[in-house]
Amino acid sequence: MQRSKNFLLLIVVFLYSTAANADVMGGYDRQRLSLLFTEKLHQYFDRHPLTVNLSALPVVLPADSDSAARKLYDILAEEGWLHREVAMSQMQDNDGLAQQVLHYRRVKNRDESVIRMGQVDLLEIDEITDTLAKSNEPPSYQVSFQWQLIQPAPWLWAPTLSTVPYISALLNATREPARGQAVFTWRQQDWQISAVDIQHSTE
Repeated sequence: MQRSKNFLLLIVVFLYSTAANADVMGGYDRQRLSLLFTEKLHQYFDRHPLTVNLSALPVVLPADSDSAARKLYDILAEEGWLHREVAMSQMQDNDGLAQQVLHYRRVKNRDESVIRMGQVDLLEIDEITDTLAKSNEPPSYQVSFQWQLIQPAPWLWAPTLSTVPYISALLNATREPARGQAVFTWRQQDWQISAVDIQHSTE
């Protein structure tokens, strides 16, 4: 009888320790989660190269603008991606003179649908953190990782872009690892990427 009790106690301890070291869905332990998330991030970045956000186009900027957008659009116009036109605005400055403006729009005869900046190369996962989702929400994890930029577009090295913060960050990521984060959420019986942040903006 005592032996049976001891055996049952061992089973309880084993099941408890297994549950404590496993994650909610599918019994994934941390090592298996890390391997799974690494594979899914590789697949994600293979399908999603870094591209220029041109959702604001067509756009009109003052000719004397020194903004990051103006610098980027000028380089893309020189590369043949954008059409740039100088015009006079109907708006007047403080002296009552018409303002010179720049019109930027996509070049229609370019075959490429996106302007690639480079490819994210995932190096390793640093940390997996339970987001402690509410009881009515699906489980999710925040994943911290390191990455580098590979296959960078040559125009990123244009001197006028050296003062644009996110361009400088991208170029730095070609030389040393940068950090990023992703959120994985359990949906439809699988871990799916619900958010990715490589800590730079292309807007």
